[in-house]
Amino acid sequence: VAAHLAFDPLWERKMLTHGWKRHSARSMGYKWLAMRMDLTREACHIGMFNVEQCRRVVDICEKYLK
Repeated sequence: VAAHLAFDPLWERKMLTHGWKRHSARSMGYKWLAMRMDLTREACHIGMFNVEQCRRVVDICEKYLK
C-alpha cells in the first residue's frame, strides 16, 4: 500500500499537468521507476515486489513528492 501511495501521485500528476491518458501516464511512470530500480519494465510492477522493493519505491518516490 505504501509503495502505491508514494508512486501513484507521481504518474497521476503527469496525467493532470501534461494531459496524458491514464494508461500512458501509468506506463511511463513504471518505465521511469524501472530505470531507477535497475529492472526491466516487464519486471517492474508494485504488485510483484517484495517488502524490500516496496520500501525502495517509497524511498525513490518521496524525493519527487515534495
